[in-house]
Amino acid sequence: MILRDADQDRDADQDPEEIVWQAAKIGYDHLVGQVAGGMHGWRAAGAPVQELPPVTAAQIGRARMLDIRQATEFVAGHVPGALHVELGDIPTRAADLPPGPMVVMCGHGERAMSAASLLARAGHHDLAVLDGGPESWAAVTGRPLQVGW
Repeated sequence: MILRDADQDRDADQDPEEIVWQAAKIGYDHLVGQVAGGMHGWRAAGAPVQELPPVTAAQIGRARMLDIRQATEFVAGHVPGALHVELGDIPTRAADLPPGPMVVMCGHGERAMSAASLLARAGHHDLAVLDGGPESWAAVTGRPLQVGW
């Protein structure tokens, strides 16, 4: 199922070197290829799949918020009460995070999905990813973002 022609299953605008760099950034440094047929091929082969649902700011409820953006982004404006662990630190800090429902967020959702995947791999459950970022939360709740630590 490993392809030699990387252009077959990824989007045309995805740079393979960027994908490898991003994977290495979160601890995946032994990549050997990609799955033929993408996720469809993975599922067709009967490989395990765990889905992490996206949620809107209106669906968060009482779940704890985890902001995985860089420190400069976090101090510029974050959801009040949100925990902060940068994406690159998730593999070493996952065990320090409390259990229970958690919504992972970044600026738009892509980095949050990576962080949520790492947290799931580390044994966390009841995870979701915020569809959007802190500005989405502020717009839906009508509450201001907290600036600073």
